[in-house]
Amino acid sequence: MSGTRKKQLPGKKHAQRLDKERVKKVIIALLILFIVVSIITEFVPIVNFKSVLYWLFGAISIIILNIITSNKESAKKNENAYEGWLKIFHKIVHEILDRIILLFLVSIGVVMFLGIKAGNYKIYARTYYAVDDAIKAFVEYDPIEVKKNRDIEKKKTTYQNTEAVQSVLNNQRDEKKNLIERVTIQKVELEERNKLSENDRNELFYLSGKYRILNWNNQDEINKKVLLKVHDEIGKQEENVFDKKPKDGGAPQKLCDKISEISEKENSIKTFTEKKENLEERECAYSIYPKESLANLLANDYQDIALILYYNNGDSDSILYHYAQSIQYRHQVLGFAGLFNTGIKRKINFIEKSYKDLEIMYAQDTEINLYSKKLKKAYQFVADQY
Repeated sequence: MSGTRKKQLPGKKHAQRLDKERVKKVIIALLILFIVVSIITEFVPIVNFKSVLYWLFGAISIIILNIITSNKESAKKNENAYEGWLKIFHKIVHEILDRIILLFLVSIGVVMFLGIKAGNYKIYARTYYAVDDAIKAFVEYDPIEVKKNRDIEKKKTTYQNTEAVQSVLNNQRDEKKNLIERVTIQKVELEERNKLSENDRNELFYLSGKYRILNWNNQDEINKKVLLKVHDEIGKQEENVFDKKPKDGGAPQKLCDKISEISEKENSIKTFTEKKENLEERECAYSIYPKESLANLLANDYQDIALILYYNNGDSDSILYHYAQSIQYRHQVLGFAGLFNTGIKRKINFIEKSYKDLEIMYAQDTEINLYSKKLKKAYQFVADQY
């Protein structure tokens, strides 16, 4: 019976055709995503390509899953081949994702593109950071951590006490103290948690990479590593793109006016939401048109948010997260061309004061307190070299 053709199961051919159609839809969605990103980057050279890579990785994973499942005998058999969350994921892919992925990607792209074309950078910033935060949350999702947090009725803070709060406030300028005490914050904003990624934590405390500190009992080693990092930052000599003429790639006049308007209204901010909105718009402008003074303003913004959270007994992880972002921007400030030694010394002193704040905020028996105390001394040493 070698010449007899093997009879196919009744639903097999139809199921395979449907699987191929799903693969085609995802490929089309990928192509549209590529076109949308290309259009956006022509007007806005996005610095953070990591988010786009996550999108592509997710879409490619879906394609591979579809190709694998296309060889199964039936949709029912496919579904039974998975257990637990894989079964749920499989169902989402086959019954939901292929219907909404195209609409989702196109909608995101259109909103961002129209926002830029209309000169409304606030729309672009809100959309971009919302998508970026969602992707980060998905990538860093830890079921064990979520369960642990769910079991804790109220997070206990090991950093907060009245004396420490007053000490931190005394380290700030009068206008910053007035802002911290003046701004109102809603409960939902106070409870919002922004956790520092492992890479950012390692960078903040010199725990990995080129500048890794191996012996925390050796202050000379710590000083040398911090000095090396500062020298490397200063050596970058980045250009202030924002100040160039628009025809040469500088910021358009409408954006310049918007940034000036934000600065003029700085002293009248009354809510935490206003402060975050200002930060988002400045950060959006900086990601497109870098400038030393913008980086400095962003460093102040992140520190202000951290201090407002601290003053109102906010989440410990969120406070550390915002201080880390502030210190990161203060390092970027050092990388711009045109800084003199007096200016460099002053900006290094700002970093030293940030570590001093962290040292006060966190209890003496914590790693953060230890690292911050040692790094504070190191930045004092580096500042003295200028």
